[in-house]
Amino acid sequence: MYFIEEKRIKQFVFEQQLKAEYWDWEDEKLELFDDWQANKALIFEEIYRRLKTLESDKVKLECISLIVHSLDKNDLNELVFPHVHLYGKYSDKRTITRIAKVLGIKVQYIEFPKDKNRYFEENQLAYLTHAQQPDKYQYPPLEVETFGTFDYSNFILSNAKKFEKQSATVKRKRTDESLDLINQQILKGELFLENILADDDLFLLYSNHKLQFKQAFDSYAERLAFKNLKDLTTGKYKLTVMYFQGKSSLGKSYLARTIAQKVREYAEENKFKSRIYSASSSNPFDDYYGEDIILLDDIRPDSLRKADWLKLLDPINTSRMSARFTNKQVVPRLILITNTQLPEQFFNIFKDEALDQYIRRINFCTILSEKQQGKGYEGGVYYQLSQTKRLFSPKVRNISAYEKEEINFDLEAIFSTDNQEEFTEKLLAQHLLPRIYPKTEKDFDFLKSKMTEKAD
Repeated sequence: MYFIEEKRIKQFVFEQQLKAEYWDWEDEKLELFDDWQANKALIFEEIYRRLKTLESDKVKLECISLIVHSLDKNDLNELVFPHVHLYGKYSDKRTITRIAKVLGIKVQYIEFPKDKNRYFEENQLAYLTHAQQPDKYQYPPLEVETFGTFDYSNFILSNAKKFEKQSATVKRKRTDESLDLINQQILKGELFLENILADDDLFLLYSNHKLQFKQAFDSYAERLAFKNLKDLTTGKYKLTVMYFQGKSSLGKSYLARTIAQKVREYAEENKFKSRIYSASSSNPFDDYYGEDIILLDDIRPDSLRKADWLKLLDPINTSRMSARFTNKQVVPRLILITNTQLPEQFFNIFKDEALDQYIRRINFCTILSEKQQGKGYEGGVYYQLSQTKRLFSPKVRNISAYEKEEINFDLEAIFSTDNQEEFTEKLLAQHLLPRIYPKTEKDFDFLKSKMTEKAD
């Protein structure tokens, strides 16, 4: 017959749900669990009292620390049932069976340090408030009850820097585990840079793997450009360039952004993926990742090389744009340009290139002008939409005292109004949207129903 020596321990932890069925207590004590919030202090006192019964002249309960975790969540982000966490320590060893029996719980719920783990006490005490687990709910140290055996608040305060470093390490490891999933979301067009910058965890991951993120964004943009170029060259949509001219303070930038947003809303309503790219004045396309709407707000003509302007505005764009780190295929649906100068003046900077090369690539131009103020006039802004047309007879402009140039394209007015909302709706419905987006299934269904009505 063999005798198995029972495990003897000095320090231990356990967690148990606050349900009477899990505790072997007297009936009147079990009633405390019917309303644990109101009876939390009494439950704690009962646990403390029971552990004190194992003391003797030589063995004392050196430390007891208790807390209720009522705001923990599972992987489905659902609240788990409230449960008590306890860390206890005796001055000398007690059998694990006796500890479990006085607590009124099963032996398997008690954990203890193995292999002389010298960080057991520190880690278990820290876990009471999740001081080392930044992704878990952070409980206030004052919620930990010690019955005067231990200064828990001082423990947290004295280890604050260490726990902060450990939390950062844990956070980084856990976010790194999701890197592959994040890359897949980028490649599918489900996650964009603005989403990452707005999320603390994603930003941490991004800052640690910036090159990998950039490669994923570039790959997504490259594939999107391929698809858009295919649709462009097969005539599924027409690249549309919209120019806004007016002096400062008239609202041309606001109008351009409004139109960009309305185009995007229309696209999303009709199941197209649409995003707006606002280019900077220096290295305008460094951060371009396949957006279908490009806003060049108050951009200078020298922000792009003349060859890049021609490629960008080319109705069949098969060339790559210059960027600081790598050239990019830029294939949008809509380009919006705002400036105080008219297109002819804007592109006049390129003296050795025919002006027609640039002007003919502008599809529409909105000219904003200030309405006359004075007696009987309220002021305001006047909006005129013009379309670029080939002239029947070219006009001649002076390049220098000795040179002249024939201009074969110019702006032809289409309509004008002083009502911005009316202007925007008419511009979108009659001129922009029919060019930018193909007919949707909804449009075809509508047309079919009309034809059926006529046949009947």
